[in-house]
Amino acid sequence: MQTIPSPKILTGVLVTWGVGDQPWFPDSTRFLANSFQVGGPHISAWTVSVIGGAPRKLRDDARAWAASPDGTSVLFSSNLGTVGFRETWLMEANGEHARKLFGTDENTGVAFFRWSPGGQRLAYIRARETPTKIEKAIESRDLKGGSLSTILSETRLTAFNWLPDGRMIYSLEEPDPNGGNCNLWEARIDPETAAVRGEMRRLTNWAGSNIDNLTSTTDGKRLTFRKWSGQENLYVADLSRNGTHIENRRRMTLSEGGEAPFGWTHDSKSLIFTSSHNGQTGIFKQVLDQDSAETIVSGLPNASAAYLSPDGKSVLYIYPTEGATKLMRVPVTGGPSESVSALLNWYRCSRSPSNLCVISEISERTAGLKQIILSALDPIKGRGPELMRLDIDAATDYNYDISPDGTRIAILKCFSQGPIRIFSLKGQLLQEVSLTGLSFRETGFDWASDGKGFFICSHTLRGSNLLHVDLRGNVHVLWELKDAFGISSPDLRHIAMHGATIDSNIWKMEGF
Repeated sequence: MQTIPSPKILTGVLVTWGVGDQPWFPDSTRFLANSFQVGGPHISAWTVSVIGGAPRKLRDDARAWAASPDGTSVLFSSNLGTVGFRETWLMEANGEHARKLFGTDENTGVAFFRWSPGGQRLAYIRARETPTKIEKAIESRDLKGGSLSTILSETRLTAFNWLPDGRMIYSLEEPDPNGGNCNLWEARIDPETAAVRGEMRRLTNWAGSNIDNLTSTTDGKRLTFRKWSGQENLYVADLSRNGTHIENRRRMTLSEGGEAPFGWTHDSKSLIFTSSHNGQTGIFKQVLDQDSAETIVSGLPNASAAYLSPDGKSVLYIYPTEGATKLMRVPVTGGPSESVSALLNWYRCSRSPSNLCVISEISERTAGLKQIILSALDPIKGRGPELMRLDIDAATDYNYDISPDGTRIAILKCFSQGPIRIFSLKGQLLQEVSLTGLSFRETGFDWASDGKGFFICSHTLRGSNLLHVDLRGNVHVLWELKDAFGISSPDLRHIAMHGATIDSNIWKMEGF
């Protein structure tokens, strides 16, 4: 066992490392690795020698996947989009003479490349985002510009590997609304045409685990993979010292489904959250320190957000349909839902006595820039007049939130070190809050209930920190856990927190 020294050019830079999907060169003295800047979009491809020395950089803005079977080329991706990489390239083993093989549109991405047994073709997973789902398929391309073949089209696809004997082993999620249940399948593929020979065959019958990272030995007789399970739990804690400290942290719910908090009732006694704990996704309300929840609405394809209206009488939630995503309204006590508006990007609501909700859309502006357009939203009547427009970086996501009193909009660029920019509703920049040395996720950015600070999720090497940041930039760490974020109760006495945990192990299989 040996430790690879860090490259000098990364001194002081917080990065994590990963290896390629088929990382080894044929001589077994080098392998491909990728560095990922923690909290940022910056990815670089490297070669690492087992003989010694620091990694050697091949290329920036590149995610290396596999060395070619003859060791002369490296397959890599670039231009990361929302569902994967949009460009696929081939470069020489030393990083020179890169040439683009193909690209995709902005709603499509490709990843997890494999060479065919003879090296004439590539196979990869293509993912395409639609309003209601992510469509997935295993595609194969002839490197000399020949045929493009779809080997398998299946939204439940998670991973695959192409073995030397022509068999393709792939993992499929079972049709379980709670997820976390994958099994391995086998297909025989013609290495020259990528045509499927015969019927697909199921190899395993497991439950309770996801499966990914499929790799094999050179002779294809042994397969390794990661089996893992994740849990998203809902916690609540007591806030003290003006929201800068938590005490008495405990589980809010006892179910095993994925859960996320989105708000409190105005009396600070009940929490609004989404969950899939009863076999289907729904929105629920639960009184603090009680064990059971009331159903507000159930049977949703997903529920990525569920915010209270300013008067606290309704819950506004997202409902994807074919061709559009709708913003729906349902009474907080439960009952029939009604359509409010077409949802274009994002929405938030203030709290009474304010009656303002804000909805946003993203528009193209110039090369490298987009605009976010914020408009008023009436929970009954729908979209209202435009409030403001802001130029934003087209390549990066942003977090937004409206202040509880409905007078200010706060914006934070994801994968950055801030600052938080606070605007009036007319687009005037009121304040910038410096956050030097921190880096932020694409989730977890909420005004504190008193309007004097924020609860923010920041990246760390071990996961994330839930922070309280006041308007002067003073930072207090509340909790460290993977993907932790929190929403304070209106009286600022409690905070509801989302916390994710993952348990994973590497397995080996042979004789399949």
